[in-house]
Amino acid sequence: MVGYQELADVVGTNRRSVGDVLNVLDLQEHAQQRPLISAIVVRKGRGTPGPGFHEIQALLHHTTGRDLEAWRAERDRVCAFDWPD
Repeated sequence: MVGYQELADVVGTNRRSVGDVLNVLDLQEHAQQRPLISAIVVRKGRGTPGPGFHEIQALLHHTTGRDLEAWRAERDRVCAFDWPD
């Protein structure tokens, strides 16, 4: 798991821009039938994703609201996926 601010620092952007970048990545990954990489990015202190994740998950996987079980399943898919090098 990685925090939004930690990711922003590594990428060299601000925390608000991270959500936009993650949405683009999720759309690309979904088109390739891969899990939503943003599932491993969480709010520090809470350990859960922000509302943007739930919005893209609802759009792409037809979940509703803040579905933490669906998020956990997606997070597990990311961790188990055999990502290309």
